[in-house]
Order: sequence, then structure tokens, then C-alpha cells
Amino acid sequence: MKRAALLIVEYLLGFLALALFAYLAFSAGTASDERFVFAFKVSGCVALAELAVLFSRTAPANRLIVGAQGERRRVRVGSIVLLAAVLAALAASVRFRGTVQWAAVVPVIALSWVNRLLRRSVSSGA
Repeated sequence: MKRAALLIVEYLLGFLALALFAYLAFSAGTASDERFVFAFKVSGCVALAELAVLFSRTAPANRLIVGAQGERRRVRVGSIVLLAAVLAALAASVRFRGTVQWAAVVPVIALSWVNRLLRRSVSSGA
């Protein structure tokens, strides 16, 4: 029971920075550039703390945060594809600035899907 609770806390910790960013950027009405910058700075500090906690573990709980396992070459190729997807999500966010669904929600969901597909292909050896 204690181990299950610890795993749940570790999993949720992996999304704390994202949730904090969304709260700070969008909770007080219309989003502005100043609020985005403030939210980014604050959640960036929280993300660094998350990484420190996750890297201190021998078996990190959240591979979305700290990478995938598998053959070295496949992991590298997957990392490059994921980086390209992040750059595409950034471009979409800049292009659709001001429209929360297209600038924030869709890119984050798309990155999650790309990560899941890459994780499956790396771990299965496909």
C-alpha cells in the first residue's frame, strides 16, 4: 500500500510544473504575454526541482520527463523525432497565440501521443 501511494505521488509530481504553468497562465482571465513569461519562469523552477527528485531515484517513474529505455540507437532517433515534434508544437503555439485550444492544449496532447508512439517503437524494437 505504501509503495503504491509513493508511485502515485511520483507520477503526479511529473505533471506538477505543467499544471502550475496552466494555472498561472490561464486562471486570471485573458492570457497575456507577461503572465505567460511569469508562469514559464515559476513552472521552470518547479520542473528543475521535479527533475532533481526523479533523477535521485534508481528507477524513475515518469519516462515522459526523463527519457525512454531501449537500444541506444533507437533511443537517440526517438529523441530526435521527439525534439522535432517539440519544435513543431512550439511553432503551432506561436502561430495560434491567443487561442488556448490550438496554442496550448492541442500541442501538449500531440506531444503526449508522439511520446507514447515513440516509447512503444523503442521498447518493442520495431
